Amino acid sequence: MLMELTGVRDILARATEWRRIGVDRIVYHREWDAQSAGREWTEEDKDIIRKLIDMGYKVTITGGMTIDLLPFFADLPVSVLICGRHIREAADPRAVAHQMRMALADLWSRSSTSISSARTPSPISALPELAAKAIRWGVSEMGLSLVVDGRECPGCDSNRRFCLGTQTEIQCPANLRADDIVRGLAQVVNANGVVGRINDNVFFLDPSKFSDLSRNRVLDLLNATGTTLRNLGCSVDINAGIKAAHQVLGIS
Repeated sequence: MLMELTGVRDILARATEWRRIGVDRIVYHREWDAQSAGREWTEEDKDIIRKLIDMGYKVTITGGMTIDLLPFFADLPVSVLICGRHIREAADPRAVAHQMRMALADLWSRSSTSISSARTPSPISALPELAAKAIRWGVSEMGLSLVVDGRECPGCDSNRRFCLGTQTEIQCPANLRADDIVRGLAQVVNANGVVGRINDNVFFLDPSKFSDLSRNRVLDLLNATGTTLRNLGCSVDINAGIKAAHQVLGIS
């Protein structure tokens, strides 16, 4: 069950009551009227949001969200950030949406790492796991869908991340079969276990199976995947995928 806080007074008192009856999601909304009146997000807002999270709520934040505002919230483990008008009213909504997504991933990845580093080593430390993360980001930015539904995932650098291991399972685009994709990739990628079929509709990539794994090998695998899909008639954004992988791998 989800509660929307627009117009609610005594938020923390009401939230305590709702938590007792099982509510576990809250939308903290700087409403339209407040935006029109020039109300800015404040540390008081953050303090309330932090207390809601401490109560056990998964908090969604919305209201005047822009890419410049994201760092203000980066020290909070929020569940969802909603950006509407900033994307919808942009000259190039797709480009702005992409910028927002990359900024979100970068900010909360760094925040998650700094918060958890004092407790446990970062799970994304060895090259095989870093390569797997780059593959997940890369294929997602290409426009492909992972089998894992990551909407509730706390992030690749979290101990509670959904994707475990180095194998990334990917949904076949419409009208394509896994056998055809794997067959096409096998003509370019000469390494056992790097690509394979899960079922008719799912194939996988596992860069850890390269005997000579390197950052460039990961980029080559993404490029080969995008090129194979294009050859099979699927429209994918290879450049976006490579750019995302570059960011994960730390290649300038």
